[in-house]
Amino acid sequence: MSAMSTEADRDLLGRLLGRAANRAAEVLSDTLGSPFVTAIPELRWLTLDRCRDEWTDRAVGPVVGISEAFAGPISGAATLLFSEASGLALAHAILPDGAARDGASEAVEEVLTEVGNVWLNACISALAESVGGDFAGELPVFSRGDPLELLSHDVRRRRGDDVVLLAGTRVSLRGRAFSGSMALVIDDQGLADLLRALPTQRLSAA
Repeated sequence: MSAMSTEADRDLLGRLLGRAANRAAEVLSDTLGSPFVTAIPELRWLTLDRCRDEWTDRAVGPVVGISEAFAGPISGAATLLFSEASGLALAHAILPDGAARDGASEAVEEVLTEVGNVWLNACISALAESVGGDFAGELPVFSRGDPLELLSHDVRRRRGDDVVLLAGTRVSLRGRAFSGSMALVIDDQGLADLLRALPTQRLSAA
């Protein structure tokens, strides 16, 4: 990565993604009729290659993910990831009793895709506010499998040195907590453009 973020940059991006998560939570709370609480306790910059190395070392198993590619002043893909168990448990907490007994059911995919759609759109909107300009997002895609394959979803071929903004996430719903990750994958130039936009956002937020 030629564009290096400072601690101040990471803090600002963390707060920006936190605001996006809160917006998503407001929409989902209204939709579900129950408080949907989100938090982003950690934020890291990695490359896809570094993610591959870490997740191979940790033997990260199959996950479920909702991915949405986007294009604009910055192009890339945003993905919401949960372990299979955590994703299914979240679906159980949302769906009526008995509707999510089959882990591969269409109901599970639909409800998790809707959660991801709301969350990722809020994230992409936050990016648009950061850099200015219009962003176009594709329809969200639900997938199961290797986390690196899910992170690589995009209209373009992803490269090993592409940048991953990896945010740990926590969701609370109806007295239960669920952990996952929100990943933003952009190329090195996109990271540089985003970091250049941050001073303006910092001044406007002051």
